[in-house]
Amino acid sequence: MNYVGIDIHKRYSVCVAQDERGRRLGEARIEGNLAAGFAQFFCSLGGKSRVVIEACWNWQAIYDRLERVEPPLLTTSPPHRLTLAFREVLTIDTT
Repeated sequence: MNYVGIDIHKRYSVCVAQDERGRRLGEARIEGNLAAGFAQFFCSLGGKSRVVIEACWNWQAIYDRLERVEPPLLTTSPPHRLTLAFREVLTIDTT
């Protein structure tokens, strides 16, 4: 299982992936927040992923694009909680 955190911006998003042991698998800047860019990133990881996105101003549009590419998704409130949610996902799935 891979774990991906996504930081959403107006014109791009930044994705960072790690495995169950916390080893970084990759990162990417997805220009234009295009579904094809997210799909390419997830395909490069191989295997299934759990995804955490920040529930910010544009989260629903990104959520809809990602849902078609790589479910399941977990949203969290703006930035200070993103790290906490990402840690929670890791704790739940590695115990």
